Amino acid sequence: MRRVALRLLPALGCLGALLAGCESDSRTDTSSDTVFFGRVASSYEVCFNVNEDFTALTPSDVCDSAGVTPFSFIIDVTEGSDQDGEPCAFRIAIEEPIPLEGTDVGESPFFVVDGVPIPGSDLVGSFRGTIGAGTADGFARVETTGVSCEILWAASTSPVCREDAAADCNLLLTCCQSIYLLPPFAAECLTTVNNCDPTTCLEVLGGYPQCAQSSTCTPEEDPNGVCALLEQCCNSEDFPQEELLSCLETASSCDPTACEALLAEYPECG
Repeated sequence: MRRVALRLLPALGCLGALLAGCESDSRTDTSSDTVFFGRVASSYEVCFNVNEDFTALTPSDVCDSAGVTPFSFIIDVTEGSDQDGEPCAFRIAIEEPIPLEGTDVGESPFFVVDGVPIPGSDLVGSFRGTIGAGTADGFARVETTGVSCEILWAASTSPVCREDAAADCNLLLTCCQSIYLLPPFAAECLTTVNNCDPTTCLEVLGGYPQCAQSSTCTPEEDPNGVCALLEQCCNSEDFPQEELLSCLETASSCDPTACEALLAEYPECG
């Protein structure tokens, strides 16, 4: 995977552990603020803090880097899409307050930031977001002449994602990204993923037949359970996400010969 940003910020510290809880200190009291957090494994983490009167994004210890610098907005993208549709990665972090717009005319609050220099490169970043009732969604992008990397993101004020829920919702994420949904469908898909409700994720996934999961093959179709074993391999934590849909498609065919041939390509699942 090609990383388009040449130098990244330090590790995320508490941001990466937010779902499990972090110990806080007294550097910045933001107890009346609203923190939005979104995380999809192997894709992105985003965090931003809205002040009490909902007029701006302001620095928060929750959205910090290694417990050193509070950020108003930070997104760490580990798998975005470049100008050719290939995986890429970048990080954008803003320490200064970011004004919210739209609230004075009755619109949903939104923020727009352009022209962010990416340290150690000639890339320039931008990001945008719209805030709803406890949820938010938007996109982030870095670019220079002939090169770009971008991602759609979603966040929530109460991100609770169990390990089993994450597995089901990651299937939906892979589906949404692979079929190149257009807004507002992509934003709706990402919001569903970030809410981490496995029932809802599987319901939404069922609405996209091109991403259909394999159903259990009958003993007659798969007498030795080869396709079932392939499906387990597809859904394993370390399986390459870019190959997930084709793997599941083969598993759902219930063709033991095809399943066995593909399974042989992944000896770690044997």
